[in-house]
Amino acid sequence: MAMMDTDDDSEKDEPLEEMQVRAEFEILSPSGYVPERIFHVSGRGARPGGTVVIYDDSNADGLGWSYDINDDGDWTVDAVMPSDADLTYRAGQSGHGFTRPRKIVRRPTTLTQPTSGYVAQAVFGGECYPGERPTDPGMHIRVLEGTTELASVTAVGPGTTWQVRPTVPLTSRAYTVRAEYKVQSSPLLSYTDYVSFELIGALIITGPATDQEMSFTLSGTNGTPGASVDAWIDLGDVHVGNDTVGTGGAWSVNVQMPRPGPTLLVADQTYRGVTSQRNVGRAFKIKPPKLTNIQVTYPSPGTVKFSGVGYGGARVDILSGGTLQVDTAVNNDGSWSVDWLDQPPSAARQMNARQGVPDGMGGWIYSNTSDNFTVTVPVPVPSLSVTVGADRKPAFSGFGHSWPDQPAAQIEVRRVGESTPAAPIVDVRNDRWSTAATEAWNPGTYSVEARQLFNGISSQVTEPQTLIIRPPPPTAE
Repeated sequence: MAMMDTDDDSEKDEPLEEMQVRAEFEILSPSGYVPERIFHVSGRGARPGGTVVIYDDSNADGLGWSYDINDDGDWTVDAVMPSDADLTYRAGQSGHGFTRPRKIVRRPTTLTQPTSGYVAQAVFGGECYPGERPTDPGMHIRVLEGTTELASVTAVGPGTTWQVRPTVPLTSRAYTVRAEYKVQSSPLLSYTDYVSFELIGALIITGPATDQEMSFTLSGTNGTPGASVDAWIDLGDVHVGNDTVGTGGAWSVNVQMPRPGPTLLVADQTYRGVTSQRNVGRAFKIKPPKLTNIQVTYPSPGTVKFSGVGYGGARVDILSGGTLQVDTAVNNDGSWSVDWLDQPPSAARQMNARQGVPDGMGGWIYSNTSDNFTVTVPVPVPSLSVTVGADRKPAFSGFGHSWPDQPAAQIEVRRVGESTPAAPIVDVRNDRWSTAATEAWNPGTYSVEARQLFNGISSQVTEPQTLIIRPPPPTAE
């Protein structure tokens, strides 16, 4: 837009006859664009005690007058343009002469953004004419709903548009607003026409807490009743849930997460074809599923094997009394197993397990612990060998088991069907043992078995071994 010539030094064809222009008597503002037909004129060089009159330079009609003259000669007058047409005007004072002319053009500020109807974001804007130069005072604009200020901005030249975002949070509802505006150098306030719109605003997530299962309910506020709500992982295209905003703007969505771990969830709403912006992401820690159907086996003495199915890449922890005993990684196909080694025999104990994934900050996000499962580390069955000498006192030996830093296991040998030891009970030393009957056995056939004892816990008995005590050979008389 071309710069406007606001001073007119030519006095040809002046309708104000016998015009005397005094250099010290002048208009300071306005020139250029004014927002309304009422305009505020300021100047200097007037004589105190007199009257300053604003004249239409085309026909000498008075447009306004004032006695408001300071002792130093500064003065102000509120004048009215006779029409919306461009105006060239002067100031005059009886006996003192006239100022040079100034030209003004009425350009009211407008409010054209947002457009009427449903909008996804409220950005206010329109046209304004704050001045031709950045050094001009500028136009102060306030967006009002009633008397409540929603946004404000000071626009400066040479631009002819203005735009501002709300300076207060706006909820999803209908608004009727207008802009109040004034040139910074003028006390006169002007107003645009009203604009009505309904904001389909960004949703607010209010719950639930951070740590959640793979499936949970996301909830919040600031919805438009009847709008469709969609939940997403961060700013991507992974959709995890949908529902509808209820009365009052409250909403909730059942979300199903595709994987555990740290994540950001966002939501948007769509109403009558208008989709809101996605809200600021809310952080969640998604737990892996609770472990189920955990298998417990005892593949070798002192070894407990745990196995099952988990989430690929997770870590499985086996716990006893809340204390970690052993852990392992879950395979990509979901299978896992781990051996708990060198475990001394024990009575039945309740244990459980959990699986965890990294939280991205050096820690873990754990599942809920599994249901309890029973672990009973059995006493291994010893081996049993039997020999019989001429003294008819059977000797027994075999292999047992020893556990570091634990009391020695013991071996008890019995004749099948009897409840008392057939030989002294002995300790296992270096995984071996041996004992023998203290008295000769009567001739006959016997079945014997052995068991290993540890801390009052007995192993299963060995397979029965058969031994024969033969009668001594006859003696000659």
